[in-house]
Amino acid sequence: MTEKLMEQHRCEIQEVKLKHRKLRMRFENQLLQLIEQHKQLDFGFNPKRLPDELQKSENAKHQLLSAEQVKLAQLDKLSEELAEAKKQKHLEAGAAQIAV
Repeated sequence: MTEKLMEQHRCEIQEVKLKHRKLRMRFENQLLQLIEQHKQLDFGFNPKRLPDELQKSENAKHQLLSAEQVKLAQLDKLSEELAEAKKQKHLEAGAAQIAV
Protein backbone atom coordinates (compact mmCIF):
# COMPACT_ATOMS: atom_id res chain seq x y z
CA MET A 1 0.00 0.00 0.00
CA THR A 2 2.79 2.42 0.81
CA GLU A 3 4.38 1.66 -2.51
CA LYS A 4 1.13 2.46 -4.28
CA LEU A 5 0.76 5.72 -2.35
CA MET A 6 4.35 6.67 -3.16
CA GLU A 7 3.76 6.03 -6.85
CA GLN A 8 0.61 8.17 -6.74
CA HIS A 9 2.52 11.03 -5.12
CA ARG A 10 5.29 10.74 -7.72
CA CYS A 11 2.69 10.98 -10.49
CA GLU A 12 1.10 14.01 -8.85
CA ILE A 13 4.50 15.67 -8.49
CA GLN A 14 5.26 14.98 -12.15
CA GLU A 15 1.91 16.47 -13.15
CA VAL A 16 2.55 19.60 -11.11
CA LYS A 17 6.05 19.92 -12.60
CA LEU A 18 4.64 19.52 -16.09
CA LYS A 19 1.96 22.16 -15.45
CA HIS A 20 4.58 24.55 -14.09
CA ARG A 21 6.82 23.90 -17.08
CA LYS A 22 3.95 24.62 -19.48
CA LEU A 23 3.09 27.82 -17.60
CA ARG A 24 6.74 28.90 -17.61
CA MET A 25 7.04 28.22 -21.35
CA ARG A 26 3.83 30.17 -22.05
CA PHE A 27 5.13 33.05 -19.94
CA GLU A 28 8.49 33.01 -21.74
CA ASN A 29 6.76 33.08 -25.13
CA GLN A 30 4.59 36.01 -24.06
CA LEU A 31 7.66 37.80 -22.74
CA LEU A 32 9.52 37.27 -26.02
CA GLN A 33 6.52 38.59 -27.96
CA LEU A 34 6.36 41.68 -25.76
CA ILE A 35 10.09 42.27 -26.18
CA GLU A 36 9.70 42.02 -29.96
CA GLN A 37 6.74 44.42 -29.94
CA HIS A 38 8.74 46.84 -27.81
CA LYS A 39 11.64 46.69 -30.27
CA GLN A 40 9.28 47.38 -33.18
CA LEU A 41 7.64 50.29 -31.38
CA ASP A 42 11.00 51.69 -30.38
CA PHE A 43 12.18 51.44 -33.99
CA GLY A 44 8.99 53.06 -35.31
CA PHE A 45 8.84 55.91 -32.82
CA ASN A 46 12.49 56.58 -32.24
CA PRO A 47 13.17 60.35 -32.40
CA LYS A 48 16.52 59.66 -34.08
CA ARG A 49 14.66 58.37 -37.15
CA LEU A 50 12.44 61.44 -37.45
CA PRO A 51 14.70 63.46 -39.79
CA ASP A 52 15.03 60.48 -42.17
CA GLU A 53 11.28 59.87 -42.10
CA LEU A 54 10.62 63.55 -42.82
CA GLN A 55 13.03 63.45 -45.75
CA LYS A 56 11.34 60.33 -47.14
CA SER A 57 7.97 62.02 -46.82
CA GLU A 58 9.21 65.12 -48.63
CA ASN A 59 10.66 62.99 -51.43
CA ALA A 60 7.40 61.09 -51.80
CA LYS A 61 5.48 64.38 -51.83
CA HIS A 62 7.67 65.77 -54.62
CA GLN A 63 7.31 62.59 -56.66
CA LEU A 64 3.53 62.69 -56.28
CA LEU A 65 3.42 66.36 -57.26
CA SER A 66 5.54 65.68 -60.34
CA ALA A 67 3.30 62.78 -61.35
CA GLU A 68 0.26 64.99 -60.83
CA GLN A 69 1.71 67.69 -63.08
CA VAL A 70 2.42 65.13 -65.82
CA LYS A 71 -1.14 63.78 -65.59
CA LEU A 72 -2.62 67.28 -65.65
CA ALA A 73 -0.60 68.12 -68.75
CA GLN A 74 -1.82 64.90 -70.41
CA LEU A 75 -5.39 65.75 -69.43
CA ASP A 76 -5.07 69.26 -70.89
CA LYS A 77 -3.70 67.81 -74.14
CA LEU A 78 -6.56 65.31 -74.34
CA SER A 79 -9.09 68.08 -73.68
CA GLU A 80 -7.61 70.15 -76.50
CA GLU A 81 -7.66 67.16 -78.84
CA LEU A 82 -11.28 66.45 -77.92
CA ALA A 83 -12.26 70.07 -78.51
CA GLU A 84 -10.46 70.01 -81.85
CA ALA A 85 -12.18 66.74 -82.82
CA LYS A 86 -15.60 68.20 -81.91
CA LYS A 87 -14.83 71.33 -83.91
CA GLN A 88 -13.72 69.23 -86.89
CA LYS A 89 -16.84 67.07 -86.66
CA HIS A 90 -19.04 70.17 -86.48
CA LEU A 91 -17.33 71.64 -89.56
CA GLU A 92 -17.73 68.38 -91.48
CA ALA A 93 -21.42 68.20 -90.52
CA GLY A 94 -21.90 71.80 -91.71
CA ALA A 95 -20.09 71.07 -95.00
CA ALA A 96 -22.21 67.95 -95.57
CA GLN A 97 -25.37 69.99 -94.94
CA ILE A 98 -24.31 72.61 -97.47
CA ALA A 99 -23.52 69.93 -100.04
CA VAL A 100 -27.04 68.49 -99.77
